[in-house]
Amino acid sequence: MSLIRTQRRTWAEINLKRIANNISLILDTINSAYSIAVVKANAYGHGAVEVSKTAIECGVDMLAVATLEEALILRENYADHPILVLGVIDIDDLVIVAEKKISVTIHDLDWLKLVDREIQYPINIHLKIDTGMTRLGLHSADQVNTADHILSENKLLKKEGLYTHYAFGESLPSMRNQQLLFERLTRDIDKSAYSYVHLSNSAALSDNLSVGNTIRLGISMYGLLEPKRLSNSSNIKQALSLYTRVTQVKNVPEGTCVGYDHTFTMKESGYIATIPIGYADGFLRRNQGRHVMIAGRKYPVVGRICMDQCMVLVDSSVCPGDLVEVINDELSVCQMSEEIGTIPYEIVCLISSRVPRIYNSGN
Repeated sequence: MSLIRTQRRTWAEINLKRIANNISLILDTINSAYSIAVVKANAYGHGAVEVSKTAIECGVDMLAVATLEEALILRENYADHPILVLGVIDIDDLVIVAEKKISVTIHDLDWLKLVDREIQYPINIHLKIDTGMTRLGLHSADQVNTADHILSENKLLKKEGLYTHYAFGESLPSMRNQQLLFERLTRDIDKSAYSYVHLSNSAALSDNLSVGNTIRLGISMYGLLEPKRLSNSSNIKQALSLYTRVTQVKNVPEGTCVGYDHTFTMKESGYIATIPIGYADGFLRRNQGRHVMIAGRKYPVVGRICMDQCMVLVDSSVCPGDLVEVINDELSVCQMSEEIGTIPYEIVCLISSRVPRIYNSGN
């Protein structure tokens, strides 16, 4: 728990040591030639620049982001490390991609044909194969064969990667079906011509499920999904904690109503603490009724959560300035997501940019 002072009374703390340990545990367990750290969406809310530095130090071979804008931020900080954009690049931005040596995803045959006509500088290409997400990707053997042929004919288009994405997180049969479809769609091309062949994401981390020569480290890198098929998964630790401080404590009588729409009424006299965190910070209104921790004790959030603040039912021991733990090892991201009916990805990605991130490399 950090007591570092920030200009805001609300902040997130990112334990980079835990991220490094998570990466090392996975890389030491899975027999894979290459690895890709997925740091899109500001590294799932953890801070892309800082997390990328940790990943590179741990020996990760490539960074992956969703947009060109995200890639350019990383390129400013890491001049030479391979970076892949998983999303779509505008044709007009190909010159930037080439200049900054950023790898791009080919998701559509017509788009590739346009790139084939327009490209003037060498760029690295990853072919995305749609095996069940029905999102981005080439979805027939003919499309894959044609795309591979275009790359072979145009020497400016460098074959670097070949990949797909699983639609199921826990279903082994479904993942195996997607693997089989990937193999069928790519059976007529020379996969060895592509340096990175990557299917395995966090949910599929297992030697038995590894197809190709590359693994992608996403949610497991941040400690928010235990790869159940890893023997050492219990050592994967959550890296993010969320803190705030009490701004006011009121002693109020029985019958006092709290918050918008008066959804909570005091059954007896007691104490209401106001804390400066709300849905604009990413603390969703669905957290009403859940608990935060003050001085090792759990207290319920009462009344509607506001944009910038919320109220907590406390006792006389709580004072203004007291540290409030909103997310910690006991009040985990995974627990929060389960209790409010969402997924861990959404919890951390929605922590807004106005919440400062504090980084440490301790235990």
